[in-house]
Amino acid sequence: SDSVRIFVEKLTHGKVHPTVIYRGFDWQLYETIKTDDSKWLIQDTTTPRIIYIGRLVSGKGVADLIAALELIKNKSWQCLIIGDGPEYKHLQSLCEQSGISNRVRFTGALSHKEALGTLKSADIFVNPSYSEGLPTTVIEATVFKKAIIATNVGGTNEIITDTKNGFLIKPGDPIELSEKITALLDKSEAYS
Repeated sequence: SDSVRIFVEKLTHGKVHPTVIYRGFDWQLYETIKTDDSKWLIQDTTTPRIIYIGRLVSGKGVADLIAALELIKNKSWQCLIIGDGPEYKHLQSLCEQSGISNRVRFTGALSHKEALGTLKSADIFVNPSYSEGLPTTVIEATVFKKAIIATNVGGTNEIITDTKNGFLIKPGDPIELSEKITALLDKSEAYS
């Protein structure tokens, strides 16, 4: 990503000027991956589906997602958190403390194909990360035509243009995250 290019230039004090070469992507995935609804707690497809896919480490901001969901627990939604890592149990505990554990499911790690099938069945994709290079999951969510909320870190703004094809937010701000989720939920209610 361009942000990584800038980082390398700073790291080398301007002695290295890398060229950005974006990774390839199989654009036919949308057609070849089958939608997988099986992981959702509530099989009713009228309940909006929010998804996070990634490692469960503090730098990925999943605790911010949980805090944001707690702020909007009066709304209709369910959330799926796909991934594993050292924060797994802590994040589950946060859901219990927040009173939202009956609406948030942790799947653990899934195969790439399973994760994409589940992504295809989601409505809103959230990437609350504190740092990124060029986030693959954001690219995949874009290809799969999901509503996207992502933090404006690393190369994310090379994928998402704020308010055009998603929302870019500040990292570490559960209130702003909850506001953007609410805006998307309210928009979906207006069309249902």
